[in-house]
Amino acid sequence: MMLTCGTFLIPPHYPLSIINYQFVILLHRRADGEHWDVMLETESALDTWAIPPQKVDGSSFETFAEALPPHRKAYLDYEGDISGSRGSVRRIDTGTYAAKPQRK
Repeated sequence: MMLTCGTFLIPPHYPLSIINYQFVILLHRRADGEHWDVMLETESALDTWAIPPQKVDGSSFETFAEALPPHRKAYLDYEGDISGSRGSVRRIDTGTYAAKPQRK
């Protein structure tokens, strides 16, 4: 039996805890404008992309995404001002996703 998770097929001998990660989408407001930070948890950090804000109505959309340097995992739970006058963030959405296990 195979468990289908998104578009990935996970063999039953993989423990699910290995592939479950968190994500967060933050509204990042700065003096020069705002964007969403889309952050996907990995083993060591949050892979992060900046995208223009979108209408939140549940429909799918295509947009430009700018890759940013990895961020600290503290942003999974953080809302508020960012040090160094870099603006503030507010959580738009959060949840979990399943990543395809990497074979070594």
